Amino acid sequence: MFTEALASLVTDTPAEAINAEMLSCATAALVDTLGCGIAGADSDVATASLTYLATVEAKPYAVLWGRAERTSPAEAAFFNAVAGHALDFDDSLPILRGHPSVPLFAAGLSAAADRNSSGRDLLAAFVLGLEVAARVGVALGHTHYVRGWHITATVGAISSAAMVGRLYGLTTDQMRHAFGIAAADSAGLVRNFGSMTKAVQVGRSARAGYVAARLAALGVTADTSIFDGDGGFLAVYGEAALKNVPTRTDWAILDPGIYVKRWPCCYATHRALAGIFSLVAANDIKAGEVDEIAVGFLPDSDRALVHTHPRNGLEGKFSIEYCAAAAVIDGALGLGSFTDAAVQRLPLQAMMKKVMRVAMPGIGSFSGVHGYTDVAITTRRGRFETRVEATPGSPEAPMTPADRREKFLDCVTPVIGAERAESLLVALSSIVDAKTADVVALLAVPTARRNRMA
Repeated sequence: MFTEALASLVTDTPAEAINAEMLSCATAALVDTLGCGIAGADSDVATASLTYLATVEAKPYAVLWGRAERTSPAEAAFFNAVAGHALDFDDSLPILRGHPSVPLFAAGLSAAADRNSSGRDLLAAFVLGLEVAARVGVALGHTHYVRGWHITATVGAISSAAMVGRLYGLTTDQMRHAFGIAAADSAGLVRNFGSMTKAVQVGRSARAGYVAARLAALGVTADTSIFDGDGGFLAVYGEAALKNVPTRTDWAILDPGIYVKRWPCCYATHRALAGIFSLVAANDIKAGEVDEIAVGFLPDSDRALVHTHPRNGLEGKFSIEYCAAAAVIDGALGLGSFTDAAVQRLPLQAMMKKVMRVAMPGIGSFSGVHGYTDVAITTRRGRFETRVEATPGSPEAPMTPADRREKFLDCVTPVIGAERAESLLVALSSIVDAKTADVVALLAVPTARRNRMA
């Protein structure tokens, strides 16, 4: 049965099965995730979440990324996942069709600090939590996302329970109960994309996973075959009650691996952006000569791009119309590209009207990390076209170590300062050898910042 096999994978996999290559990939995911989380700690949704946490009487000993405040491990998992996903700059797993690392590390670092876990144990637990996300994502199939479920949040509760359960040393039977408890809190809708609640959904999933594992450890029961058969999670949330659940033998951390974002916007825009930047550079295209920007999408690959006329920065992240226009006019996209003022610029609004979505034929369901994207820019000098097959940040078009370092420092330095940012990067790079993983969380706290929860 799928539930039992998944629980056994989490609890019974020996530490030595998580090899050096897997641990290195997990370390890279931690660097990217903490960078995104620290950068998002001052976002509007994180600030509102912090104000809410001030009303919660929780024992203040768990660290909040990029903040001076502390709270309980469960509430820290919530806040850190909100902050980590607030900018939509966090990584992606193509077979999940979602963002795996933020809910995992938000919940997992809370557990690791409470358990005084080593860096190696933290990373091994992440690899196993990621594997749970991958296998559940594959078992759910494309229908889950296409029907409107926010899979980062729905599966994030389950994968987070797995990571936390591993760190707390749950038995296989307890892990099965934890999955049942987490499934009860599995929620999140694509309809909320482009609003603050997209990040809140991920925060709730991290907290749900943490609480599920802790409750299971304390003897709380649930259905112990929650994924299996009629009425099970896969049947209710997925395509049908699968008699033969798809299986995987490769580790997801290695195949297909984690995709790292170059730009802080929905991954469904990234192949198009790569094509636009390439065409502009190769043909010296100026914004003033552009008559049309046509972006060809395979079936379902622009489903997450729910805003055609964005009014603010959050909506702009989920709009190919805005992202394409900004790429042509500004020549680059960064964190500053997604403020309300940036989206509302009159030249951008005018250029957005020249961006056209083109539905391309294809068999099956595609996404920002599956398939390809066609881009054509029509100017007074002619029409320039390209097809982009490799997703930026994927193993086929990877970010270099220098790219990753630059992204991390760009995210972290404005919050904790250059010296601390460098120290944090050094600590993260050697986390596998750390006796306690909490040293990284402590370095993520700025030295001079008012405590809003005091």
